[in-house]
Amino acid sequence: MKLSYILKKAALGALGLAVLFCGGCSTVMTHPFPGQEINVTIGVTDQKTGDEDWAPGSYHLPNANVCIARGQGEEDADKAQAFFGLIGRAVAVGESAGAIQKIIQGQEDKFGMDMENMTKDCLDQELAFTKGFDRFSTGKDWKTAPLQITPYAVLSFVDETNARLWVVLKVTWTDPTPNGKNWNCRYLVGLGDPRPLVGEGGWCASDGNLLETMTVRDIQLALQVMFDDLQGKLRNDQVPQINSPAQWMFYKDSHPVLAQLLRSTPDYDIFLPIVEDTEFFAGINIVPKHFIFTRQTGAEQ
Repeated sequence: MKLSYILKKAALGALGLAVLFCGGCSTVMTHPFPGQEINVTIGVTDQKTGDEDWAPGSYHLPNANVCIARGQGEEDADKAQAFFGLIGRAVAVGESAGAIQKIIQGQEDKFGMDMENMTKDCLDQELAFTKGFDRFSTGKDWKTAPLQITPYAVLSFVDETNARLWVVLKVTWTDPTPNGKNWNCRYLVGLGDPRPLVGEGGWCASDGNLLETMTVRDIQLALQVMFDDLQGKLRNDQVPQINSPAQWMFYKDSHPVLAQLLRSTPDYDIFLPIVEDTEFFAGINIVPKHFIFTRQTGAEQ
């Protein structure tokens, strides 16, 4: 982790506090998609996600949009900074990433999934076989579409041994209409049971086939939820906000936030945390039924 990045994050954190005290709030991801009435062309990017998407101390595989994280969101890095300053923070996050790299040493290729082409294949299938998607298309050029999807995967530790797989579709909308509103959101799926990274029953079992199979399944679900959201079928301002402590992505311990339970099915729940867009799990979260430790009933759809 470069010291220049640490300094930049510290400055951004100070700016965020200033905005908060001034009454401002950057929460575009909590707002509905503004282009619900127009035709939408969709692309999938080969762009590598940046530091704004990874918690400090994460290990980012060099040639894939895959991240492994043992940390506690920003908290571990903040504690090191409080005691040892910015240099201490840089050392702490570097040691965390190095420890992960040692765990998967020699097996990195089993985690190096081609998230871009996996997502393109799933998107083509979804558009081809789902009725009512006439106003959505991929167009001829993936890179010029106004709605761009950047997919990535995070293996986020829930204890000292096991990590939960999160598949994330980071969506950016550049409105082509006059005076239109740009927009962005994330769709995060974390349904699989936590597993060790390596060894028997681990994520790289069967030469990584288990990880790839689960990732494709989660991409498909993320796309289905994304399309519901783009059509205005998911969000509901009347749904109350509830206290939702859980192991959100990049958090090893239970982290309480306010969230809306947008939909409850027999297999999973869909939550919208009411958090700043700078939070790594901001966006629509599709999670297991037991994920939230405190539940409010009456939100089934």
